[in-house]
Amino acid sequence: MKEIASLILDEKAIIGLDINDVKYVLEGKEGMMYEGLNDEDEDNTTFMRHFFTALSQKEDVRTSSTLLVNIGMAAESPLMMEDMNTFHEFFQSFDNEDLEIKWDIKTNAEGMGMTILVICAHPITQ
Repeated sequence: MKEIASLILDEKAIIGLDINDVKYVLEGKEGMMYEGLNDEDEDNTTFMRHFFTALSQKEDVRTSSTLLVNIGMAAESPLMMEDMNTFHEFFQSFDNEDLEIKWDIKTNAEGMGMTILVICAHPITQ
């Protein structure tokens, strides 16, 4: 049996979405991926509002059973509470009580603007 001390991480580790989350979301399902990149002309809140408004118009997003969302923020422009409100408003607009949402926030490489990646999935129809 391993000693408890050997099971503790010595280094700080970022916990976030990984390939296992993607596999879980897509197992037995089909779907689409949408990606947005802020071209630095918009503030985070405006960019998120435009992206999520456009996304909410898509039928495959509205009928999804699972959404996997990764938000990458620029190190010099972190997310503010107002940005998170935009994020939450988008998900509250769904009338699907069974919608499963997995999300993650990461810091992008220096000089890179905000990115949003969304994978929407639903059971495969025969």
